[in-house]
Amino acid sequence: IASRGPEALVMNKPELLALSSHTDIRGAFTRTFDVLSSPDSKFSVVQANISVNPHPFTLRGMHFQTSGPNEEKRISLLSGSAFLVAVDLREESPNFLEHYRFELTSPLSESIHVPSRFATGWLSTSPNTVFQYLMSARFEDCTYSGLRFDDPMLSIDWPALPSVVSDKDLAWAPLEQVLRHP
Repeated sequence: IASRGPEALVMNKPELLALSSHTDIRGAFTRTFDVLSSPDSKFSVVQANISVNPHPFTLRGMHFQTSGPNEEKRISLLSGSAFLVAVDLREESPNFLEHYRFELTSPLSESIHVPSRFATGWLSTSPNTVFQYLMSARFEDCTYSGLRFDDPMLSIDWPALPSVVSDKDLAWAPLEQVLRHP
């Protein structure tokens, strides 16, 4: 877990943001990001991703970046429902290792802005759950890592046990070991 100094503490925690929607006889139009209404005016989109989770209780995470440019995320639920968790990994933060939980049940109604240096993961709670997430830095396979979703040091109370988890997400080292050997 890399330390980057107090400038990374601009946003203290993940923030739930209401999305602006317009509905008429054609359907709906939703703005998922607007640079002018971003809680952190320095957030700029460098990469956009879509995550499709066809099965309920699919778990992705808990992922974080170990080095490189700060990576903030703006995560929006496009369909389905999910339980999202972000863990503060900023060692200098008074909230170090605290986790923030969000139940997302209304697609296209809100986004979550996750500051850099947080591990993020989610559990789909319905079939065909789809996320869009915007990132302020490119994903680089060689600069990311993860924490186990069931790590006892985090004590995350997931709403259900996952039924689909990747081998990679099951193989992350325990947090206690990560903290001893950065």
